[in-house]
Amino acid sequence: MTPTGSRPHTGCDDLGEHDLLRALAHVPDTTVPPVEGVHRRAAAIRRGRRRTKAGLSAGVLASALVIGGIFLPQSGDSTGPAPAPQAASLLGIARAQASDGAGSCLDTSGYTTRLTRQEWTSDPRSAQLAAWLPAEATGEPVRGIDVTSNRLTCPPPVPAAVLYAETPAKKGLTLWSDVARPFRGEEGLQQVQVRGTNAELLPLPGNVMLSWREPDGTRWIAQASGVDRADLLATLDGLALNGASLDPASVPASWQQSDLPEDSGDPNVLSWDVEYGPSGYTQDPPGIRLHVGYEVEPVAVAAARGVDVITFTRVNGHLATFSTDQGGCVDWDVNGLAYSVCGSQDMDLLVGLAEQVQHVATTDPRLQAAPDLYPTDDEATEDSVG
Repeated sequence: MTPTGSRPHTGCDDLGEHDLLRALAHVPDTTVPPVEGVHRRAAAIRRGRRRTKAGLSAGVLASALVIGGIFLPQSGDSTGPAPAPQAASLLGIARAQASDGAGSCLDTSGYTTRLTRQEWTSDPRSAQLAAWLPAEATGEPVRGIDVTSNRLTCPPPVPAAVLYAETPAKKGLTLWSDVARPFRGEEGLQQVQVRGTNAELLPLPGNVMLSWREPDGTRWIAQASGVDRADLLATLDGLALNGASLDPASVPASWQQSDLPEDSGDPNVLSWDVEYGPSGYTQDPPGIRLHVGYEVEPVAVAAARGVDVITFTRVNGHLATFSTDQGGCVDWDVNGLAYSVCGSQDMDLLVGLAEQVQHVATTDPRLQAAPDLYPTDDEATEDSVG
């Protein structure tokens, strides 16, 4: 499929300040990118796995400015090598290299394709994602449907392990293996010892990130929240890492382990979105948004990014998280699919809505009667000519 253009509001115009750095959670870059590339990448991420949360506390954004795009705080000596963007390392998780060995997964190039109604009605992958929340449940009219494919340079990396605990205190630990180096001289970067080798540790608001190489040369990244540094290092020291995987039997009993999704190896991140009621994230109330994508990382990964900004809950018995971002969101996973219902600060209300989400055929009359959330390229051209 060839690209049919990016959605009209590509960029961060519909993100609040609290979400800007969260939306860059998977930007794997080590050089200052052009602002249009940041816009495109942020939009792709926002419509990807789930409306990504890097677990940052609100105060961190006091030092970030947004002027016609995204300001990336810099670090490093201006007289030395070109500094790396601090924001890119907040969660700079990228595969070590492309599967075919060509190209770098740190390359943020790519494009966004909006599927036309004719395309998503007949597309088998869209059919797997197609979901519906009855309008009567939301009390709002259906505003529209949007189906997009965000083609990345490399498939998004699947974690090697996702550990979490709900009691007696919330905590989270996520590990990735065979990944690119995330740090390039960031301010605050610390050298520590873990697993008998040198590691780089970056404290972040609400969490820490740690990167090291195993004796076989495999690079690992760990991110943790709700656990102090000594306990984190001791936990990592005790894990049995086999190549690029973790032996589940070596995980301490104080942690729960999430089932991991299969790695599809697909660089196309497909998203299904339905919106109800008012448009945008700044409306009061903001309306209800339903988002579905393929699961790349378990919902519990949010605990490693910041236990201070999530609440564990359940949707039809499945583990879910609630956060106040984007007007309030509940996220959960079922059968390899990732879901979000957003638009209220009332967790119980969102859980109640989430439990009414239905999978439907793309030919369902309710879907066919719903408008497009954004005009197609042809429609936009006709409007501009008219």
